This record gives sequence, C-alpha cells and structure tokens, in this order.
Amino acid sequence: MKRLLKSKAHLKTMILAKPKALKSLVRLAPIRVLLAISDCATNILCGNVAISASQLKTLGPHKKALRFIQKASVESIRGHLLSDLATPKVFRALVEPVLAITL
Repeated sequence: MKRLLKSKAHLKTMILAKPKALKSLVRLAPIRVLLAISDCATNILCGNVAISASQLKTLGPHKKALRFIQKASVESIRGHLLSDLATPKVFRALVEPVLAITL
C-alpha cells in the first residue's frame, strides 16, 4: 500500500496519458512505479479490489500478462507493460480501481 501511495502521482499521469505518451512513461518509469503496477495486478487477481463488469471485460483477455506481471522482475514487468498492456483502456482498467481505494 505504501508503494501505491508514493507512486500515486505517476500512476494518475499514466492513466490520463495518450498511447504514445503512455509507452514513453512506462519506458522511463522508476522501479517503484513498476512495482506499484505489479501490486495493482496482484490486488485485482486476488480479489482484494472489486472491479466493474466493463473493467473485467477489458482485463479478461490479458489474464496471462497480469499473472506474469504479478510475479516478474522489474524489467520483465516493463516489457510486458510495453507489449501487452500499454493501451490506455487496459492500463486504466488495471490501475483505477486500486487508486480509488487508496484515496
């Protein structure tokens, strides 16, 4: 939870970014932000955070990538975010529910 609170500003910026900007933000993101994204995936997959039906539909095809991000090293997280989850819609569905709880 501390990681999410410290990275809240970065995550909010990433949520609002356009696709190209999101990819560059992920490329340049500090380690703690990538680990916070991993925590978001963990909380969603474990059911600690409730997500809406539309968010579930958005994240459904990316289950394998979310499971990988949950356990991977930092560089692997960065690579999967750039390849699989770098669309703003998917990133928003991953991070927004967790940020709503930390407010």
